[in-house]
Amino acid sequence: MARFLRLWMARLQCDEQAKTCIACLLAFVAGGVNVISFLSTEWFASHLSGAVTGASAALFDSNRELAIGYGTLIFSFICGSACAAWLIAWSQARNMRSEYGIALLVEGCLLLGLGFSAEHVAHRQFMFVPLLIVVLSFLMGMQNALISKLAHASVRTTHVTGMLTDLGIELGRLGKRLIMRRRALQENHAANLPRLALLTLMAMLFFAGGLAGSLGFQHARYLTLEPLAAMLIFVAWASAGKHASSPARQQHR
Repeated sequence: MARFLRLWMARLQCDEQAKTCIACLLAFVAGGVNVISFLSTEWFASHLSGAVTGASAALFDSNRELAIGYGTLIFSFICGSACAAWLIAWSQARNMRSEYGIALLVEGCLLLGLGFSAEHVAHRQFMFVPLLIVVLSFLMGMQNALISKLAHASVRTTHVTGMLTDLGIELGRLGKRLIMRRRALQENHAANLPRLALLTLMAMLFFAGGLAGSLGFQHARYLTLEPLAAMLIFVAWASAGKHASSPARQQHR
């Protein structure tokens, strides 16, 4: 079974089905992490539009502490994205079997450690709440960069606004196709049905992750992060290893 999973994940860089599975997994994890962040701190770890707006409003009101909080969240998200991009580039330079395995492993281990440690320091609200927000924002930045690289910036797992916007665009193209089915449509106006299906599935899985995270947090508190971390670590483990780059891959680079 383990050997089968390794062989399957070894095709990650060229198998679109494997990429789709990882994108859907990351969407589910993002939904769970975001809802746990909100239930524990009343802050969303990946809501950068709100963070930038909040920072500007806090500066206008001369609320330096809140502005610093928003600024730290934004900076942490950017650092997470940069970290994921560096890990992917490092894996590519060393011809890793999966370019994304190391980044997934780091994200999973950080989430795993956060889930265990949070139960012991949650009572120290003054230290715990800012630290939790910063770490979760960092992890969501990593995840967004991962799926952006994986899907060539066509989808984002934590940016639901963009996801639903793209979904609406594809639905609009589909509606135009149905209305004008007797007339030839230009290629750039045709609906991309696989992309439409993927966006719909990812939005549903983000929502499902939020429901699962809410239910888990109600009964197990921060230990709910452990199954989410285990999913990431499992995928990273299955894709671990090295192999020589194929000519096609070298040409792609």
